[in-house]
Order: sequence, then C-alpha cells, then structure tokens
Amino acid sequence: MRTSHGTVQGYTGVAVVDDKSQVVVNAEALGTGTENALLPPVLDHTREHFSAIGGDDPLASSVVTADSGYHSEATLKALKDAGVTALVADVGMRARDPRFSDAQRHKPSKPKPKARLFVPHDFHHDPLANTCACPAGQSLKCSTRRAVIKGYAGPVFEGTPEQCGACPLRTQCLRKPKTTPYRQVAFLTKIQDTHPYTAAMRKHIDHPDGRSIYGCRMAVVEPVFGNLHNHRLRRFTLRGRNKVNAQWTHFCLVHNLQKLQPKIARRQHNAAPKRQQEGR
Repeated sequence: MRTSHGTVQGYTGVAVVDDKSQVVVNAEALGTGTENALLPPVLDHTREHFSAIGGDDPLASSVVTADSGYHSEATLKALKDAGVTALVADVGMRARDPRFSDAQRHKPSKPKPKARLFVPHDFHHDPLANTCACPAGQSLKCSTRRAVIKGYAGPVFEGTPEQCGACPLRTQCLRKPKTTPYRQVAFLTKIQDTHPYTAAMRKHIDHPDGRSIYGCRMAVVEPVFGNLHNHRLRRFTLRGRNKVNAQWTHFCLVHNLQKLQPKIARRQHNAAPKRQQEGR
C-alpha cells in the first residue's frame, strides 16, 4: 500500500456507516493496494448482514456516498447494475466546484520559468508518415503509437540520451536539463468519451442536490474513524487478514456499543414507570 511513509505491507479498514446514528453496519479489513474495486463487494456483504437478521434491503432507499478512492468506471457500472444509488467522487470534483474557484489564492504562487520551453507545436510532426523532428533537426523515434491520457489519444515520440545530451537547445527543451536524459513529446487529440458511467456520475455529483448530499459524507463517516483513532487504533498490531479483520471489527463493535448505550439506557428509563405500574 502506498502511504505518506512510502510503500508498506498493510491493510485498509473499510466501514459502512449509517448517517442517522453513525453506527457501523459493516466493517472489513482488506489487504489491497487500492480501494477502487472494494465498494461493490462491501455493499453486497452489507446486504447479506441485513438479510441474515431478517431486515429489509438497506440500499433500496438509501444513497451511498464514497470518496474518490473508490471511484472507477468498473465500480460505477457495478453499482448501476446492482440498483444502488450512489455518489462517488472523482479526483476532479473539487476543481469543478465553483465554490472552490479561488482556492489557489491560499497556495504560494509557483515561480514562472525564466525561458519559454518548446511545446508540441514547435516540433515537426508528420501524422501520415508517423515521424517527428525536434527543433534542432533531430529525428525522434515513436515510443507509443496510441497513448491514452485523460481522454486524449495520440502518438508519443522521444529522443535518445545521445541526441539530447549534446543538443545546443537542451535548456529550451527540458524542464530539468541537468537531470532529464531526453525529451518526450506527445501529439494528442480529444477522443470520444469511453467512460459513460463516470460522465453520468460527474453530472450527478456536480448538481446542487448532489453536492448537498455528498457534502454530508464528511460529517457521517469521518467522526467514526476519529473515534476509533481516539481508542488508540493507530495501526493494526496483528498479521494475517483473518486476525486483522477480527481486530478491526472488534474496534468497530466497541464504537457501536458506545453509540447504542445512551439509547438503551434512555429506553430502559422510559420503560421503568410502565413496569412499576403493571406491578401494582
């Protein structure tokens, strides 16, 4: 798993939380490097838990909210096929939100480059012959005929360390001429959207109603993780998925007991006069 401390061998704790009482209705510890494929099976297990106790389908009339770590085209398709109404954020959700249009003013401004670097328009590209020449006249080799990058596709050309190492235009071509061995240049064009479920989710979550519902996610699930952190669950202390899963579910069980204890005590207090009256 990639963390702020580098790549580590570990597990991720996933919790499905009820927004009304902040009770964990399903908890699992999984040993996967990414979370973008975990949401459908976790929701299926949640349905199984409710079915085992004779309850109704909790997802039939609910809206599931999840952060961008769970976002992928395959996940959104699986949720659609399962009939689950969900709001799953993507990495560009905040950038599209007009409320965060001036967020950059809180960040330090980056220094502008001293000189203009060569852009793809400065290279001589022949799409029919699939050739490319740099501004210095060197012929670049085609490393990828069709690279797909963020909805754009096209060929990618690159030089060699021998060509770029002694090039007199090196400082105008490379951002870091002292460390970068050679230049790469891509000629990309917009392609047809091949992610219809992502586009539909983007439209749904950018709607004012979608933003309002998704904005509640932070107040629903994050306090649960904060409470578990207060119980000194800073890291798993066991090895093996079964043991780690048991540790994770036990901590979530303690959280649920703390949530339910005031309600149980209140219920017993309200029922006490009735029992006394029946006894008389």
